[in-house]
Amino acid sequence: MARFGHKAHAGTCDLAKESEIKKYIPGAIKTLGGLDVLVNNATGLGVGDDENSWEVSIDVDVLATVRASREAMPALKSSNGNI
Repeated sequence: MARFGHKAHAGTCDLAKESEIKKYIPGAIKTLGGLDVLVNNATGLGVGDDENSWEVSIDVDVLATVRASREAMPALKSSNGNI
């Protein structure tokens, strides 16, 4: 990608954990020199039908979207980016 003038950021992030989101998003912004778009495309759905599985699903499907969007918002605003 670098040879074509592009940058990429890769890493792991447990989206059920707010602390990991708060590390991952700034790391991506630093590596990429900003942020133009955030795609919230993860799901915890389907892990099971017990209460713990539902909590994971809510943490990933709902709360991670809110947390990642909130963390990315300043960089997205400064680049006129989108979620």
